[in-house]
Amino acid sequence: MKILVVDPIYDSREPVVRELEARGHEVETAIESRSVRKLFIKFRPDAVLVDRRIPDAIRLVAALSQSTAVFYMGEGLDWKEVRDALRSGAVDCLEKPLSDAAFARLEKPNVNDDAPDSALSDTSSIEERIIGDDPSFHRVLDTVNRVADTDTTVLITGESGTGKEMIARLIHDRSPRRRGPFIPVNCGAIPDNLLESELFGHVKGAFTGAVDNRPGVFGAAQGGTVFLDEIGEMSPNLQVKLLRVLQEFEYTPVGDYRPRKADVRIVAATNRDLQKSMENGDFRLDLYYRLSVVVIRLPSLRERQADIVPLFHFFRERYNRRTGRELEGLTQEAEKLLMTYRWPGNIRELENLVERLVVLKGEGLVDVMDLPEHMRTGNFDGSTLPMPRLAPGGLSLKTTLESIENRLILDALLKTRGNRNRAASLLGMNRTTLVEKLKKKPELTAELEKRLKGESLTKDQ
Repeated sequence: MKILVVDPIYDSREPVVRELEARGHEVETAIESRSVRKLFIKFRPDAVLVDRRIPDAIRLVAALSQSTAVFYMGEGLDWKEVRDALRSGAVDCLEKPLSDAAFARLEKPNVNDDAPDSALSDTSSIEERIIGDDPSFHRVLDTVNRVADTDTTVLITGESGTGKEMIARLIHDRSPRRRGPFIPVNCGAIPDNLLESELFGHVKGAFTGAVDNRPGVFGAAQGGTVFLDEIGEMSPNLQVKLLRVLQEFEYTPVGDYRPRKADVRIVAATNRDLQKSMENGDFRLDLYYRLSVVVIRLPSLRERQADIVPLFHFFRERYNRRTGRELEGLTQEAEKLLMTYRWPGNIRELENLVERLVVLKGEGLVDVMDLPEHMRTGNFDGSTLPMPRLAPGGLSLKTTLESIENRLILDALLKTRGNRNRAASLLGMNRTTLVEKLKKKPELTAELEKRLKGESLTKDQ
């Protein structure tokens, strides 16, 4: 290969040049962005290595040729730097000093092939979907960046809907195995008597219905990554067999006696407390320690308050494009409500909400009254009342308290079908106080009438 190394520091550049030449590559060097264009046109490299000290060289090369792979390199790269480099046009980021695995990634055929590289395309789409400026999420991405280029087993924990499979795909797409398959398996969705065959395959005649040999997930994922979601649901019998894969790097198909080599990386995930499962005897201690070489805990959406609104707009733009709608954004009141809501379904719930708003509202700004009833009112009995949390940029205490009061008043009126006396009793206030508040809140009265009318129509039908 012909490789151009762009690095202004001799002591940083020369070890890379020597190693590349020792591997049989033809190498040219540039020490500043001004010389890159001239060298590129003259040398026509297959790949370009750009040091972090000259990041503008990435866009320069990308403008000169879309078929030349650009690699970004540096010591101690953080996630934001990696993300910016990939968005500028780099196909990969390599940690200095470059390891054998890094040189192998550089030497593999990539975007200058005639066919587009689907793995790299997938990486770009994953990168674009990674939205997060909250410090808690940055810590996750920094860990991903450190472990991705190894074969280390990773255990991802977190509540349902926090994006565990996306992080697993990101680890795969940033790894040397990214051109191999990524195969996810939901261990909780497959019956135990079928899961063993699903994972390890079977031979013809192994059981009734086994009419042919089947490779299974570990056979099909050779050279790639297996993602075992809901690993906490796996039976003790299968846990023993998975432990063998992790210890001996081999598995045996159902009905066979000959072990097969398992050239795969395993990433597992769970929303269960595996410590409690081990105490209860439901999960093996030795398997846990094999799986949890690196543990990545994904924060819930309510722990990522700085990301709630950016994620809302990310999904809004996505579903606007898909549907041809023109939903514009959020009013301040709606934004504050989203920030104080507890999001039990996490990012999955937020995406579902945005898709529904784009489809049903279609245009303009989303106001509080456009949000689902359970977000605006809910059954606030103290145990379900969400505790407002202070956003990074602060909040208006007066507005937040007024929003909670509005939801409680509407909930009481709905429960009493508009009876002011009974609603005031539920709220522990005088009827005259409630009436005075409603006079100042005509939107509540309008919403109440709309809800009660809707209930009447439903009953009539």
